[in-house]
Amino acid sequence: MRNASSRKRSRQFSCALAPVLLAIVFLSTALYAEDPTPLILSDTMDAAPVNAHIDLYVDQTGDLTFHSVRTASFHPTINNSFGYTDATYWLRLKVKNPDADVRRWYLELDYSVFDSIKLYSAERGLLYHTGDHVPFHQRPVLYRTYMFPLVTPADSTETYYLQLKSRSSMTFPLLAYSESNFQKTAATEQIAYGFYYGAMVIMFIYNLFIFFATRDLSYLYYILYIGFYIIFQAILNGLAFQYLWPDSVWWANQSLPVFIFCTVFMGMAFGRSFLNAAMHAPLLNRLYMILFAATILGAIVSLFVPYYYIIIIAIGVCFPAVTLIFSNGVAALLKGQRSARFFLLAWITFLTGIILYALKSFGVIPTNAVTTNAIQVGAGVEVVLLSLALADRINELSRNLSNRVDELNEARAVIEKSERRYRDLIEGDDDYIFMLDENWRIQGGNRAIRKLLGFLRKDVLSMDFRDLLYKHPEREDFNRVLVSDKLNELEATGNSVQFYADFRQKHVMEPRELHVSLQFIAHEDRREVLGRMSDPAEDTLVRFLDSETQVYDMNNYLHNVELLGQRLTDHLRKYLDAGELMGVKNCLREILINAVEHGNLNISFDEKTRATEQGNYLHFIQERQNDPRYRDRRVRVEYTLDAHRVGFRITDEGAGFDWRDRVQEQARQAHRDRLMHGRGIMMTRAIFDEVQYNDRGNQVVLIKYFRDPAALPEQARRPFRADLPVGDELK
Repeated sequence: MRNASSRKRSRQFSCALAPVLLAIVFLSTALYAEDPTPLILSDTMDAAPVNAHIDLYVDQTGDLTFHSVRTASFHPTINNSFGYTDATYWLRLKVKNPDADVRRWYLELDYSVFDSIKLYSAERGLLYHTGDHVPFHQRPVLYRTYMFPLVTPADSTETYYLQLKSRSSMTFPLLAYSESNFQKTAATEQIAYGFYYGAMVIMFIYNLFIFFATRDLSYLYYILYIGFYIIFQAILNGLAFQYLWPDSVWWANQSLPVFIFCTVFMGMAFGRSFLNAAMHAPLLNRLYMILFAATILGAIVSLFVPYYYIIIIAIGVCFPAVTLIFSNGVAALLKGQRSARFFLLAWITFLTGIILYALKSFGVIPTNAVTTNAIQVGAGVEVVLLSLALADRINELSRNLSNRVDELNEARAVIEKSERRYRDLIEGDDDYIFMLDENWRIQGGNRAIRKLLGFLRKDVLSMDFRDLLYKHPEREDFNRVLVSDKLNELEATGNSVQFYADFRQKHVMEPRELHVSLQFIAHEDRREVLGRMSDPAEDTLVRFLDSETQVYDMNNYLHNVELLGQRLTDHLRKYLDAGELMGVKNCLREILINAVEHGNLNISFDEKTRATEQGNYLHFIQERQNDPRYRDRRVRVEYTLDAHRVGFRITDEGAGFDWRDRVQEQARQAHRDRLMHGRGIMMTRAIFDEVQYNDRGNQVVLIKYFRDPAALPEQARRPFRADLPVGDELK
């Protein structure tokens, strides 16, 4: 029973509808209904309608007792459904047994979600009290609906009164059975429900297996929808109270709205997923999100809010949800989704059943076999059609997949052919093509590394690229400094870099100069470096070279030393062997470094020694390069080459030095302390035939003869003159 406040609120709501509804009912009764005739009991009664034999009294207060209501003014009624109301309804039924024997028969109220039902006999008083507020085992007949066994004496007339109270719809379809027909009907009904729920469970299990096979979320939502709907329908039929929770009165009353919300939620989730609303219908997808929130909130609130209110809210959510799903199906069909046809037909069927059942629950249309089972029939047809829709979708996906497989096979053949060509091109290339990670470690490459440096591919795998560099034992490791500078440039700018460097060989203890180009290759989550290592490109016109003269002005960046040194020795391959060429290049590198460091940047021997020992030499160089006193200075290199000799005149803008005394002292000190710098002049005198300094000490002339100078013509043996432009002394 409700408390006073709840009853008051309910009465206020019902008072707005009940008088209008009752006025219509009573008006129609007055116009069309006659006083009901007694129900004649017989052996042929088999679900015989009783409502035509009853008259009605509505107790708006709910306070009348059986003894007081017997004197009330009952009215005939042609309706058996009055929607949701807080009033108490009294039904009066007269029955007549014309036979000479006692008649045993059954009266059924075929609406399982009813709170309280009391059956009185005018002669014997209260006979039965049942409803879903009473544990199931206390029912007079353990049956899904409310079945009352009655006995009417021979050749007599008896009057029965039914007191009906319910927070659910006030619907009272009354049926009468003879004793024998009830047993047959109950058995037939059990078989029918067994087939119905068995078919639903089979559909659940069938689609569950398909979900496990396909991992398609649409199937997961669909089987959950079927599962919730099976329980929802079992609650409406009274089977859930009978078999699932017969002793839980509270849950028996609250479970219906909870499962309405759950079923609506999963139905929307299935429709949204099946029709791919997120992609094809963004506006409808947002409406889905709103209704999802509403159903979740409704399912939670339904555990605390009185049934009268929550059932109205549940039905109020159900209609827009079904409308949304239907609209989504129409939109999908208009966009050409083939499987939307079955989907739409399924929801039209189900929507029709919902409308009929709702109209019956609200008392708009009468209760009969069609309206009572409308949802059940509509849902059964819907489940079959939705299964067909999913199957059609799988067939469509299968056809698309088959087409895609054919396309992929063709693409794979093209890719495999391209890969073979690529592999042949890469593996057949004379250059070493390799990949570096962001830590400059070699990740892979072709087999050309063996031809260039003698290493196998596995020898250099995961090796730091800089560990392949040759370390000169007799001078500062400028080779590694140059390469590190280029790698830093690549990382800082992202632009490709190219340089020449000396690399060590596995079997030959001599350096090999190679040209290297590096560039970044971007992947989704990382960057790799694509590299190519090759022999220095040879000028094909060098064989026609007779002589050349060049003048270069170089700034104070050390990495330019390597580039200029490479250019100044490019054409010497025609006249010198590999050992001599490497010696000339190393000497030029040392002299140019001296011109930059000790000349233009004014770095003393001791300053370089201290900075090297402290490990900040490159930082020290950068400070001097940015110093306004030195940053604009240049090193001039004059170069001349002919068939007899090569000459270089290198001039810096520094203060110069006393090369006669100081060079010898520094060379002795470098040898004594085993320093990696201070050996440039000694190396130069060993490689070049003539080394000439000017008096100031900021210019040096280097000459290398290709043959014995004594065998050369006099013109070829004339030295460079500092007062003549380069090359003029050869004229």
